[in-house]
Amino acid sequence: MEYTEEEEDKFIEVIDHYDSYCKEYSVDTPFDEYINDREYESSGIELSSSEKEQVIKYYNKSRSSRSSKSSKSSKSSRSSKSSNSSNSSRSSRGVKYTQEEKEQFDEFIENYESYCQSFGLTGVDFLSLEEYINTKQFNVFGDELTSDEEKRILKYYNSKSSSRSSSRSSSRPSSRSSPISRESTHTLLLNCCHGALNIYYKDKPYVELAYMYNPIQHLHRLIQGAQLCVTSMYVADVIKLIKQLDTKSLDSLNKNNVGEITNMIANLKSYKNYEQEIEGYDYKTRKNQIHNTLKFVVNKFNDKILNKEWYIHSSPQPETTPLDKVDDINGLYFVNETTFIVPRMDTPYVNNRTDLNKHFNFTTRQITYPKFYNILLCPIYRQYNDYKLKYYYTNGVPMKKDWAYNYNISNIGFYNMISKTTADVLYNFLSDIPNVSMIDNSCESHALNYEVNKLKELRDSYRELGPKVGKKLVKQITKKIYRLEHKLRTEARGKQKRNTKKNTRKKYKK
Repeated sequence: MEYTEEEEDKFIEVIDHYDSYCKEYSVDTPFDEYINDREYESSGIELSSSEKEQVIKYYNKSRSSRSSKSSKSSKSSRSSKSSNSSNSSRSSRGVKYTQEEKEQFDEFIENYESYCQSFGLTGVDFLSLEEYINTKQFNVFGDELTSDEEKRILKYYNSKSSSRSSSRSSSRPSSRSSPISRESTHTLLLNCCHGALNIYYKDKPYVELAYMYNPIQHLHRLIQGAQLCVTSMYVADVIKLIKQLDTKSLDSLNKNNVGEITNMIANLKSYKNYEQEIEGYDYKTRKNQIHNTLKFVVNKFNDKILNKEWYIHSSPQPETTPLDKVDDINGLYFVNETTFIVPRMDTPYVNNRTDLNKHFNFTTRQITYPKFYNILLCPIYRQYNDYKLKYYYTNGVPMKKDWAYNYNISNIGFYNMISKTTADVLYNFLSDIPNVSMIDNSCESHALNYEVNKLKELRDSYRELGPKVGKKLVKQITKKIYRLEHKLRTEARGKQKRNTKKNTRKKYKK
């Protein structure tokens, strides 16, 4: 069947979105099922009934032809230059390029990729080549294109990307030699730090939770604690969870595996039997929000999310403490090996010879974290953390010694770590990775309850002034208390109706 150039472009766009969809959710959905279930509509593409049938036939035909070509000439294709392979792909679509054009377009694409990496703008969901061209951002390199060249370079890039993606799927081991293919598209972190939701004062006593805009293209989080609530994880439970995750070889959270990981945590002793009393803590609030625990939260780029703060134990036990007596362990761990480009700072990263920074390339800014590496030990992340938090810590965030898990010895040890970081710092540091997931076991408590109690004390002091003087002041403060308490109730994630809480509360006994 013959297709028009416009039809081919549309079908290729659908197939590219299908490939991205499978990678994002780590699924292997058949292409015809993906089309019939209308999953492609999330990209804004519309297909008629006849186009659905045509794109399925086009996909099956293109995949079968690619697989047969790769099986016949896999050795020769590996040894040939990328320009020859991309040229054959273009010839099949009836588009030809001169050698001069290919060199010009390759240089243009290289500049585009360099531009995206330098600003953390990687991924088609953020800055596509089409947007880069339409907004004339290529002018920073002194490039100039005619309208005809713009169209031709987009076709060239799409055919080249299609060829590159098929070769990666058919010969993954050899693709790891390429610097671009070695960069991770997914990573999964396990957060074993203490946590809190930041508040800021607009105009006392008006306080707000601190928000940020998500810099990650696809951010998936399994959050253990409900807002306002503290959490608890015994050392043995953290080690057990790490070892269970180690057997799964996971690099992301998605709808297919989040239930399994949720069950891992829900069956830990510390999650089921958390009854430790903490002075000054509002346990009534916790009981009212127990249904909000272990929530799977999915965010896209630029979503407004809470800027959470993470820190290690403020009063650590001494290094001489027996391992079976250690209260807790800290760290932000990469569950899978992860490679990406770190963001730029105002000044270059400093190569301190005494630091253990062999995992970082100071020329390309590419970093590799091995499996279950604790990012709070990383000297490069420390420099970025200091850079982002310099307004609060002019001399840098303090380093403190505390207990953390060491994958190499399958046990815990006493290490010098960054004492504090935030979601804003971490997510911006990881922004080169399109899909970032986190299992967050840290607390979600904040100080708004404290602000309510302060207002109540102030109201009581006004009552002592007598009815004539204090009545008006008491009324004003009562309104402020009501508004703030309402905010405490409505800020909870996924607030449910009262009659849905009973069974869940009994199940978890919190």
